[in-house]
Amino acid sequence: MIIPNEIIFFLQIFCVALGNLVMLRLGCAALTTYVGLLGILSNLLVCKEVVLFGFTVTASDSLAVGLILGLNLIQEWFGRRAVKIAIIANFAMLISYLALTQIHLWHIPAPNDVMHEHYHAIFTLMPRLAIASLTSYLIVQLVDSSLYRWLATLTSGRFFAWRNLASLCTSELLDTVLFSFLGLYGSVSSIGDIIIFSYFVKLISIVCFMPLIAFIKRLVPQQGEPYDPKNF
Repeated sequence: MIIPNEIIFFLQIFCVALGNLVMLRLGCAALTTYVGLLGILSNLLVCKEVVLFGFTVTASDSLAVGLILGLNLIQEWFGRRAVKIAIIANFAMLISYLALTQIHLWHIPAPNDVMHEHYHAIFTLMPRLAIASLTSYLIVQLVDSSLYRWLATLTSGRFFAWRNLASLCTSELLDTVLFSFLGLYGSVSSIGDIIIFSYFVKLISIVCFMPLIAFIKRLVPQQGEPYDPKNF
């Protein structure tokens, strides 16, 4: 039985959202680790292209949205210092992932090994894509943290769902434009189509995350006051 890509796409969104919820209940360390996992998977899976809703896009857009949502949850529940640590730690994890996978490829395979060529195909870096990924990853996380902090201050901690919607839409647009121009400009026929289609799929992901965002404060109550200006 062949499962349509659209069903798999929504299943992936559900799993990413559920992961954010479970890790938030486990605490800041667990959610920070989960965000790091999403960052690594987003970069590992970004090269696979699939057809969704008639458009050819990458298969990792929902992971990127879940990553930004996770950072917003860290800042909302655990404060500004916690999200700064999460951003630095996740960037360090991504650098470590890139370095360690390249070192792994240096091993000379045994004569009867059949996996090296597959690892080589997956982990061989295209320098431009690697630089584009790292640059957009760090910039988007820093911008999102600042934007979310500004929105929280502007609304005095109210309108949690709408703050996340505005933050996610803005951050994912920036991520799509940055990565497309840094990594793909000049190598694809229409950079504009790539940006529009990728962002459209990310918007669908964001809309699917909204039910969780709307009710997450009921599912995971905050300790103490829900809003403290010092934390932002």
